[in-house]
Amino acid sequence: MTLSQGGLPSVAPVIAAPSGQRVVVGDSTQTPGPLALGGEPQGCMGPGEGRCAGNASVHLTKTVAAVYLTPRLDVNLAVYKSAAVPGDTLTYTATTTNIGSALQMSGQVAARADADVAATVYAYYDVVEYLPAPAGGEPSYHEQGDGGGGQWIPLAGTAASLPGYTPVGPAPLATGLNLSATPVPVPGVAYPPRGDPILGTRIAPLAKAVWDYQATLDLTPAQTRFILDPAQVAAVRNVVHLEVLPRNPAAAQPFTYAADFTALLRGGGSWPMGMGWKRQRTRAPSPDATDVEVN
Repeated sequence: MTLSQGGLPSVAPVIAAPSGQRVVVGDSTQTPGPLALGGEPQGCMGPGEGRCAGNASVHLTKTVAAVYLTPRLDVNLAVYKSAAVPGDTLTYTATTTNIGSALQMSGQVAARADADVAATVYAYYDVVEYLPAPAGGEPSYHEQGDGGGGQWIPLAGTAASLPGYTPVGPAPLATGLNLSATPVPVPGVAYPPRGDPILGTRIAPLAKAVWDYQATLDLTPAQTRFILDPAQVAAVRNVVHLEVLPRNPAAAQPFTYAADFTALLRGGGSWPMGMGWKRQRTRAPSPDATDVEVN
């Protein structure tokens, strides 16, 4: 993860979707704007119907079901003298330093193939992004909805692709995020027998591939305070991107899905820095989902 002084990226890039790429945020396909190109291209039928001929389209979703924020402590134990004989009393001093925290998210990623042809995963990326709070107290991009036009900044990410394949939509950032995925056995889905559990997955028409995942990134103390401060960060989200073949360039794929976990991360209160905390949903994400706090 490449960061500038203070633990924040020095440039706030606008992330634009490549031509032909559909981006979904939450449950809605987005209209044109940063990180969004919505609607079906000319020559294709609407969502849920037939696709452009020869295109292995998938419907991609992701949940962030639980968020863990755990302090990383460094402990140094020192004795007041370097030599002693049996019977001497030794005094030890322990110094504990808060060197940051580990932010961990867990949930599921799912990709359902359309009815036309089987889909094989050739590339993906997973990125954690934040949205800076607006200056002057004006409504934020997050408060306006994801059509508001704000600039999401990547904080950490990871990416992978099969040898010889060049992704249509490269990752905005491919370092700093450790991703672990576990395939969920599903009829009609063939996961790779070894290596990366996502790359090479073959999804039969109308079948749905599912992976349980855990994603972790390390934060400095300054970064931890930053993302928890609503005066500086309006929102935090986890973005997943999947590319499958065969691909018809005229069709609206690959897909990208963004799962906002701001409320889950902050939980309506401050985080004690002296202990680990977890916040999780009581059920799958929905507009009225509630969070519970677990010590």
